[in-house]
Amino acid sequence: MKVMQEQMRSQAVEYCYLKEISRKYSDGQAIAQRVAKQLKRSAGSLKSSICGFNNKFASQQSVTFAQVADPSSDFNQLISSDVLSYNQDIPLVVWRKATDALNLCDRGHEEEEIVRTEMKNTPFLPESTIYHPG
Repeated sequence: MKVMQEQMRSQAVEYCYLKEISRKYSDGQAIAQRVAKQLKRSAGSLKSSICGFNNKFASQQSVTFAQVADPSSDFNQLISSDVLSYNQDIPLVVWRKATDALNLCDRGHEEEEIVRTEMKNTPFLPESTIYHPG
């Protein structure tokens, strides 16, 4: 039961992430169409997992798509922290944004070093040799 709950939770996190991404793009864009397909596929996978869970554990607990897809629902609160793997303690959306920010910061430092190296390697030209349109 706990394995199925963890699987559904991970699918729900993916579904929420795709939903958030789909809001960023207008409907006609190619990337929006691809995200919409992924969102539909993710929702279908989540629905089939929910059906399997309900068929197997209907006597104990029955859940709906809305309960599983909502991160603040009672269903997600039932999953104890020992079931969750270490990388799911932080929501995937937050994890990806933090990773993107860290990568952007690292890239900025790399660019700064590249510019400093280029400036050191650039020969100094006297003011008189530079063309000034007059």
